[in-house]
Amino acid sequence: MELNRTTPAVTNIVLLGGGHAHVEVLRQFGMNRVPEVNLTLLSSQTHTAYSGMLPGYLARHYSYAESHLDLLPLSQFAGAQFYRDRVVGLDLARRRILCARRSPVAFDLLSINTGSTPRMAAALGAERYAIPIKPVESFLRRWAEIERELSGAGRRPVRFLIVGGGAGGVELSLSLQHRLQRRWPERFETGNSFRFAVAAASPEIMPTHNVRVRHRFRELLAVRGIELFAASRVVRVEPDRAVDDQGRTHRFDYLFWVTEAAAPKWLREAGLEVDKQGFAVVDDRLRSVSHPEIFAAGDVASFQSRRCPKSGVYAVRQGGILARNLRYAAGNEPLVAYRPQRKFLSLISTGTQHAVASRGRWAVQGRWVWRLKDWIDRRWMRRYRQLPAMREEDESHRAGQDAEGEIVPTMRCAGCGAKIGRRALTNVLGRLPNRSDRSIAVGLEVPDDAAVFSVRRDASLVQSVDHLPSFINDPYLFGQIAAVHCLSDILAMGAEPHSAQIVAVVPFGREAVVEELLFQTLSGAARTLDEHQTALIGGHSSEGERLALGMTINGLLRQRLPWRKGNLRPDDRLILTKPLGSGILLAAFMRRRCPGRWLDGAIEQMVRSHASAVPVLRNYGAEGVTDCTGFGLIGHLAELIEASGVDAALDIDRVPIMEGAASCAERGIVSSLYPQNLQREATIVNCEEYRRHPHYPALFDPQTSGGLLFGIGENRAAACLRELRKIGWDGAAAIGAVTKPAGRNPRLYLR
Repeated sequence: MELNRTTPAVTNIVLLGGGHAHVEVLRQFGMNRVPEVNLTLLSSQTHTAYSGMLPGYLARHYSYAESHLDLLPLSQFAGAQFYRDRVVGLDLARRRILCARRSPVAFDLLSINTGSTPRMAAALGAERYAIPIKPVESFLRRWAEIERELSGAGRRPVRFLIVGGGAGGVELSLSLQHRLQRRWPERFETGNSFRFAVAAASPEIMPTHNVRVRHRFRELLAVRGIELFAASRVVRVEPDRAVDDQGRTHRFDYLFWVTEAAAPKWLREAGLEVDKQGFAVVDDRLRSVSHPEIFAAGDVASFQSRRCPKSGVYAVRQGGILARNLRYAAGNEPLVAYRPQRKFLSLISTGTQHAVASRGRWAVQGRWVWRLKDWIDRRWMRRYRQLPAMREEDESHRAGQDAEGEIVPTMRCAGCGAKIGRRALTNVLGRLPNRSDRSIAVGLEVPDDAAVFSVRRDASLVQSVDHLPSFINDPYLFGQIAAVHCLSDILAMGAEPHSAQIVAVVPFGREAVVEELLFQTLSGAARTLDEHQTALIGGHSSEGERLALGMTINGLLRQRLPWRKGNLRPDDRLILTKPLGSGILLAAFMRRRCPGRWLDGAIEQMVRSHASAVPVLRNYGAEGVTDCTGFGLIGHLAELIEASGVDAALDIDRVPIMEGAASCAERGIVSSLYPQNLQREATIVNCEEYRRHPHYPALFDPQTSGGLLFGIGENRAAACLRELRKIGWDGAAAIGAVTKPAGRNPRLYLR
């Protein structure tokens, strides 16, 4: 469900998989929103490779960004939730999608466009020793490892065997050979450093193409020195050799599997009607013949009345029809039929910047064909990248000013960027009565992260409350991050989380839709609480225009004093456990200007709890501890030095920054809380010298589920940092030092 909603949602539509058909569905839903539909994309990857440009990417003609579509901004454009996870099954009776890492996802209508993987089960040992070309992202990760291995291989011969004589296998062999030749030209001078071979099951390579195309690529393989084994169906794979049905042995160092497509097992296991190969059987409206609430497109679908090749060309054309039929099905309107094209232009790359074009019986080749293919592919990619600008994005750069000249952004951020500014909050708290009690050890009179009061002689109760408007379009993940964020205050006091109460606000919708959204949000939060052995003991829920989650967390201090902000000492070293920049990246995300890989990196930090770091801090005697959240690094560091009566020096180059944050800030993208946080600039003595430093905006950036900031004795700092990194806190860094006060008011120095 969208972050903001004023029209109640009626129908849950889930798009399973980020294939070519679904990217068109997202585009069309974005161009013409259906307010009553709650749209969700569930994909195992944030980026999806465009099949037409993948050979060019492997041959190093395209960058990763040029050849992959970012599903995150496309989902935002469509007003869709984006869930990143892998499907492991379907519960059709209850209309649920079973996922690898999250709670089941409910649907009213489901569309499947997950693609396929090469068929490997028929060859003994293939699943163990071969590298499948799909899923593409898994193959690309493995290829990156192979290139690192090749870097240390010296000049010894390396043998690559490609099993599969279709267009995919031939293109892969030519593209990889060209890639290696560009990277290590000196190795090819010997003539035997890299050897490529293709094993084709049929007597002819590329059997679905005409004779001219087959002849051209046979010649090309021979010229390029790529050995071809025709009529060689591999039936057994061993660690370094493949055996075909003729008894011939093909040795290899790396084996790539590019055979005919295989369907995911969970389609058949779910009870969906499938064909002999296990693909979902659909009618000419792309609707399952056994379950009318389910649609399928692309490689995963098999038509009841016709044979359609497993090709991205067909999936692209199916996207428009699929989008219309999902819209019509949600409104109980008649569906339209998909009629596949009889002939289409096929453009096949040759590894170099040449290509072969064919249609029907004719074929042509040359550099100009590559240029045509490049133009067509780039035009297709622009279709899903150059989306109409957000109205809010246009207005966000026209932030107004109030009567006192203060900047007032028109687009308000969520997460910790939605906090009230420090000055307003301090003024309000100063105007409220503050009733004291002897049992309250830490209350409103000091700016610590949580309240502390005695419950018995040997234990104190630590309590904190926090509230976050949703800032990502995945409620389960939002629930996880919100829980980690709320638990952070308790951990920053050195206490053990004990119990929690939750307040949830859910956007308007049909009861079943509201129930699903509330379930996703609370199950994400409950999972995190359970990981911290924290009991969920109550709460409250209500409807509103925006998803939000608040928590009261109770913690216990057993026979120990809490960590306090006022315990820094001169010569302490300052350590920060997480990089800065989540507020900037979330602001860019709201404006559809944050690439998915940058947000993935920020989420990886935000979802990580400090539970594992707390024992390390305790063992090494950390003091002056706080969590770096809404008021930014400078705001929270200023609180530490003010409470401790010391000064501090900050090494700006050593402050860790999330990937993309500096780039976004350079383009003027910052959180709406940034102007209020920037008021703390007065604490910095030499700020004018560093305002143009690329890290400077991040110092004032509000962090959601940010790092712990603490002081530790100089003689223990290096060992503490090594121990943190040893248990996985790779981003932890020593960022400065505490110094003796030079005047009445504590000051910060940048260096």
